[in-house]
Amino acid sequence: MQPNSTYYIIDMMCWRGYPLYDCTYEFRHFWIESKLAEIDALDKSSTYNRYGFSIVPAYKCDVGGLQAAYSGPVPFERDGCLFLNKYVQTIVR
Repeated sequence: MQPNSTYYIIDMMCWRGYPLYDCTYEFRHFWIESKLAEIDALDKSSTYNRYGFSIVPAYKCDVGGLQAAYSGPVPFERDGCLFLNKYVQTIVR
């Protein structure tokens, strides 16, 4: 697969100085989608960003979610599966 000049976002720990470390992954994923949509930064480059941004899709960890993760079309080459515990929050010291 050819490179497509896109940064793929998996997670976000901070947004404009607002820490998201103590939030669940589900909230952080929602936050990424909503904030990047607000500033119209998804899937395109601009004068300030040489590359576009795209959010890696997230699925529930069940049979249906795993089937969807591996059967649906994606604009990148699949090379694995990242499992996140939605109840674990990051602790920064």
